[in-house]
This record gives sequence, C-alpha cells and structure tokens, in this order.
Amino acid sequence: MNYKFEFDRLEGDWIIQSTNYSLLNNKLFTYIDQINWKKIQNKNNIIKPILKQIIQEYSITNYSIYITKSKNRNQINNFYKIFLHNNTINKVYILKLDYLGNIINKAFFKENNSQSLSINYKNGPFYITEITYLINYNLKIVKSLIKKNQKCIGISFSSEIKINS
Repeated sequence: MNYKFEFDRLEGDWIIQSTNYSLLNNKLFTYIDQINWKKIQNKNNIIKPILKQIIQEYSITNYSIYITKSKNRNQINNFYKIFLHNNTINKVYILKLDYLGNIINKAFFKENNSQSLSINYKNGPFYITEITYLINYNLKIVKSLIKKNQKCIGISFSSEIKINS
C-alpha cells in the first residue's frame, strides 16, 4: 500500500457511526460524529515542538502531516489526531492531542495487507488494538478491542463514510 496515496485520498469530511460494548457492565453505547481529514501544508511553530517530541531521529521535513478534527463535539471534549507519514522509512506515527495541544497518547501503525492497518497503543491502564479495513476511498470500517490486565473489557465497531472531498 502506498500510504501517501491512501492518506491523500482520505481528505474531506467523514461521518462516523460507532457502537461500543462494555464487557465490565454489559452496556452498549452508540454515537455519531463527523470529522474532517486534512493535510497540513505549513508546519508552523506550534506544531513543530510537538512533532519533535515524537520524532527526534529524523528531520521534520521528511514527514507528510494529516490531521483529523471532530466537528460535533464541544471544545472541552474536542481532540485532534495527527498522522505523520515518513516516505523514507514507510512508518506512520499517530498522535492524539487534546484541544490545548497536549499529547493524550501516541502510537504507530503497520500494514497488515493491502486492505487493512492495525494500530496498538496504551492509554493509561488500557491497551487498545484497532484494525482499520479500507473498503474503498469512501468507506472504512474499524474494530477495536480494549484490554486491561490482559483481559478484554470492551469492543468497538465503527463505520466511516466519506461525504465530500
């Protein structure tokens, strides 16, 4: 998979419908959100220090940067995901930032095959595995497993549909 080509094709507005099931209390939660995928052309002085915290061994100019931002959440709960793609080493880092620019968590993903990607990361005591299936350039499906102490405590399934370019 050519990541840069794939990321460029993801730009635009997406509707996300997610269903989350907690195995701890047997509760089901659903929500709908809208996010915007956007490529950042100018790496300004605000984003450079954040990126340097993550990628110290490579020049920042080697990365293509994409950002997603929720459109439906209020600013207090809003967060950003920044995707950093390095063509040279074919690696993608993912940073999740709160609305003030503080790093909530960081991860990187690997290609499983030409149609799916997996992301593993830790968020506090939780270990999360997300597998994204790229059905086509207008449809993604994501399944997530949430574990604590090596025990699965939650499952999530999301469908993401691109509504414009």
